[in-house]
Amino acid sequence: MSFNKKRNNIDLVNPLNSDNLIPMNKINLLILVVLFLSTACKKKAKEETQITYKNYGQLKVGNYWVYERYEIDTNGTVTPLGIIDTCRIEKDTIINGKQYFKYVRPAFVGTDQNTYLRDSLHYIIDHKGRKVFSSEDFNRVFQTFSYVDYELQEWMTDIDYNFTTPLGTFKTINFQLIFTLVPQLQFNGNPRFMNTRYAENIGIVSETLPLFYANPNYKERRLIDYHLEQ
Repeated sequence: MSFNKKRNNIDLVNPLNSDNLIPMNKINLLILVVLFLSTACKKKAKEETQITYKNYGQLKVGNYWVYERYEIDTNGTVTPLGIIDTCRIEKDTIINGKQYFKYVRPAFVGTDQNTYLRDSLHYIIDHKGRKVFSSEDFNRVFQTFSYVDYELQEWMTDIDYNFTTPLGTFKTINFQLIFTLVPQLQFNGNPRFMNTRYAENIGIVSETLPLFYANPNYKERRLIDYHLEQ
């Protein structure tokens, strides 16, 4: 008795028949193609969602900024002091596996003050992990420090504030230090403030210099010239 492998004109396929099996090398190739396409799609999606933040720090070796010092009294009168400061990015270096840039600026008194800075998303961070700027984070205090004479808070404020220097008027955002003094030191106002104002694609255009309890006036640097490497 013969057995017909066709039923209603449909072929019956035996899965154990080697004639019906796909060779293993073809299966492996198919798997590799699928994995490649999956990885490529994930990489493309990641690239498309990557955000580029605005450049306020201009951390590049060779960049420099020239400032003139001014004194501002309690009436808002601004007096030039005839002192010129040049701040610069001197070199880059690796700290804990990350690239930092050496920012050199004249100290208020004495020798130069050196700070090591790096970009991290929209933040600028020093080598101790302290946030000293953000172009996006305006909703919270970055750091709070308590000392014998005062409490210090640091945050971003004054979004798109127009600030004028001898070089022109710049739209800025401000990294601000707020000093809340103990009662016996409040005779010249409380709180006291230090502002560092940044302009996009330029860097710092104004910076408050260190304060003195006995002096109600403020001193600050204001931008008069700069050079940015291409």
